[in-house]
Amino acid sequence: MKLAVIFENNVNNQEAIEEALMTEVKRMSMLVEFFEDPSVSLSDFIANEKLQQVDTILVVGQQKQKKSELLGKAILHVTATEILTQPDKVIAKFLTEETLANQEESQQKLNGRLFYDAIMNGVSYMIPFIVTGGLLIAVSLSLGGTATANGFVFEEGSIWNEIFKIGSASMSFMVPILASYIGHFIGGNAALAPGFVGGFIAVNGSFYGSENNTGFIGGIIAGLLAGLLVRLLSRIKIPEIIAPVMPVIFIPLIATLIVGLVFIYIVGVPVSSFFESLTNWLQSLQGNSKLLLAAIIGLMISVDVGGPFNKTAFLFASGLIAEGNYEIMGVTAVAISIPPLSTGLASILFAKKFDSKEQNAGKATFIMGLFGITEGAIPFVTSDPLHVIPSVVIGSITGSVIAMLGGVENVVSHGGPIVAILGGISNVLMFAVAVLVGTVISVSLLFLLKKNKLVENEIGNKTIAS
Repeated sequence: MKLAVIFENNVNNQEAIEEALMTEVKRMSMLVEFFEDPSVSLSDFIANEKLQQVDTILVVGQQKQKKSELLGKAILHVTATEILTQPDKVIAKFLTEETLANQEESQQKLNGRLFYDAIMNGVSYMIPFIVTGGLLIAVSLSLGGTATANGFVFEEGSIWNEIFKIGSASMSFMVPILASYIGHFIGGNAALAPGFVGGFIAVNGSFYGSENNTGFIGGIIAGLLAGLLVRLLSRIKIPEIIAPVMPVIFIPLIATLIVGLVFIYIVGVPVSSFFESLTNWLQSLQGNSKLLLAAIIGLMISVDVGGPFNKTAFLFASGLIAEGNYEIMGVTAVAISIPPLSTGLASILFAKKFDSKEQNAGKATFIMGLFGITEGAIPFVTSDPLHVIPSVVIGSITGSVIAMLGGVENVVSHGGPIVAILGGISNVLMFAVAVLVGTVISVSLLFLLKKNKLVENEIGNKTIAS
């Protein structure tokens, strides 16, 4: 049996502890290896090959942290005093049935939570890009934008146009960052480049000849694929002479190439064809029930909050403006704002149902909803899709149908209350009613469906809500 000993930060008398343990493990014919506290990089800690080879883990310190349970190993948390005074009893605990059961439970947690925790890691790094970009765009639109049929335009050379570009640049990085840090959590530093490149390709349909892209869903796929590929490649036995350069050169190179080609030739082409067919189908519905079309637009806009379904519906509605049909864009303007308004408002009203990162992002998300930036809701959707997606979808469909019934029209290729304020919306009263009712419904559903997040485990500089 092989034992790993991990010292948390600020543990004194490490040499004495090591000596006491070495004496005892030799007596028990065990092997032992010592590690410093890994809190700086949880992902590299998980991917550590030496830790993968041990049977049990002993965490020495006062904080009783749970970080090592993600390794799927038997774990004991003890103080330095316990080891120095009773090393035999500490080691004996590893041989009990309770510890073996702990090992099985930890392995189940590893298998069940790894992907979820990886996605949450990516979301935590993505949030600053969404918030920063969204607020810069909001400022530029409100202070320097002019509503036109082609969307908001800025005076050429104005500072507001430059601020808008900076905000758009920040938003453009959110999916690559999401993918990159999902991969990093699973595969360590070697997965950063393949994850980022995969995420970039996921949101650029030009790689596979389409105006549409796979959105943040594609980013999640790219990140998971990058992390798993790096893990797989890291386990290949190679000559020692090239081992040092494998994680720096060869593994990122091979993983990036595979992820990129998978998206271009396997994921991208069918996605492109599907959404082109979806656009044609939407066009065929124009002569049929307007309420059905409104409901479908509300569904598509909200189901992936800025992803390929959202973009397909938005481009469809924008194209109709040139034909003099402003109703579909009116419906779209309502649906666009409900996901960020409702998730942002719910995080403020029902704080216990959201973790600290969601609470901090909530106010900015609500503001983004006012300015028609649906992507502000992405962190909430990715963290709890089973409860958040139905909530925002039902609210958006309801708001869209009300907008159609109320004859709301929008001559601007944009959405949200900002368009009404700047004069792009007709029948502003019904627009406000549609947005309000849809938002209230979504907030109510979020309250009913989401569970409280009362327990949080701090893992390094990352927070995982239980």
